Amino acid sequence: AQSHDGERVQRSLRQLSGGERRRAALALALAHADLASARSGVGCDLLVLDEVLQHLDGEGIARVGALLRSMPKGTVLLTSQADSATSHLFDVVDRVFKKNGASGVATGCDAAFGTDED
Repeated sequence: AQSHDGERVQRSLRQLSGGERRRAALALALAHADLASARSGVGCDLLVLDEVLQHLDGEGIARVGALLRSMPKGTVLLTSQADSATSHLFDVVDRVFKKNGASGVATGCDAAFGTDED
């Protein structure tokens, strides 16, 4: 971790906030994926991430969004809880919803439809 003056400070994982733990877990997962790809000689054009924005503040979400955009993956599939504040970070947002006892998916430009739960 870094102190307020920018110096590196060694801390136990137990001392990290939820957002710091989430960022560390994401960094480890991405590094592991790169290592596995390099060692196996098999590349993958798809990155699947589940709830990586959870526990992050606005700055953390923006940084993860910028990181994901800069990655050389063809497709990034990210699951997240409904939060319209993060929708602008992504090219396409599909929403899974439940309405009147039925589930559905609103894709692309229709993503604003069906956000009401019953």
